[in-house]
Amino acid sequence: MSNGFSGLDQMDLLMKKLTELGKTIDNDTMEKALQAGAEVVKEKVETHPNIPVSKENKEHARDHIEIQKVSDDQIDIGAVDEFFYLLFHELGAKGGTYKGSDGRSYTTPNIDAKPFMRPAFESNQDEIERAMAEIIKRELGL
Repeated sequence: MSNGFSGLDQMDLLMKKLTELGKTIDNDTMEKALQAGAEVVKEKVETHPNIPVSKENKEHARDHIEIQKVSDDQIDIGAVDEFFYLLFHELGAKGGTYKGSDGRSYTTPNIDAKPFMRPAFESNQDEIERAMAEIIKRELGL
């Protein structure tokens, strides 16, 4: 933005202005704002350079990132359940043989951490908060 404020500064200013005006954000507006922010995060995760890409002609991780509503004020963004192993790429994993919840044994190699979810979120805070602030302003007629 040309005014030199970051997205966080803009969000803080917006919240202060709303308080001064006596405006409150209803659940519908909050959900729309959270969804807008989540869409930005999802897009940034899907295009992050560290997201694993299959070297074979298989499905790619970027095609299995989803947004899921947890509660009225919380949304999770991450891999669909059958792509749980993406967490190993994010955090790293020590190789070994493990027993799954289905009773079968699974062997995993050592996997070095190559984060893509956390950096996608952390390095795009301004854009995420701008997207959310735009929804709030529009919904409140500001």
